[in-house]
Amino acid sequence: MLSTLQLVATPAAPAAQALADALLVIKDMYKKQLRKVPATAPLEFVPESWRKVVITPTGIDRQYYECCALSELKGALRSGDIWVKGSRRYKNFDDYLIPEKDFDKLSPALPLPVSADYHKYITNRMILLQSGETAVTGRSGVHHNGDREKNGDANHLERDVSEVTEG
Repeated sequence: MLSTLQLVATPAAPAAQALADALLVIKDMYKKQLRKVPATAPLEFVPESWRKVVITPTGIDRQYYECCALSELKGALRSGDIWVKGSRRYKNFDDYLIPEKDFDKLSPALPLPVSADYHKYITNRMILLQSGETAVTGRSGVHHNGDREKNGDANHLERDVSEVTEG
């Protein structure tokens, strides 16, 4: 089943490293024409639902081990933990990004509209938030103490004193 796949030792995300190792073990089994899965084959990638059929009292069941590896490979490809060189759909996530050397050249020329300094950014956001709060409370008639002014209509909201705790 997996003999038709051209498996290359490509780097994988740490989450899928055991699966990548298992695929290389399977490739090696086909190359050496082994019938049994080696006892040293990685099993960390095998989910609990597969464990009963993959791990048997006599050892590792080859057919179920391969099916489990294919099933997990499908999920790892979809999540991007394993990628296919030259593929459009399953390529490495870093290939979508601007190369680091190009990014270093472009970053001074294209400054961000926000400050990269955390304290300046938070200070500016707090000022913006407070000005927005002032604008909203000014229009609605609600004051910081929780009361609402009577604007000539029947709606009147007062603070419930029983819910306020002194402290």
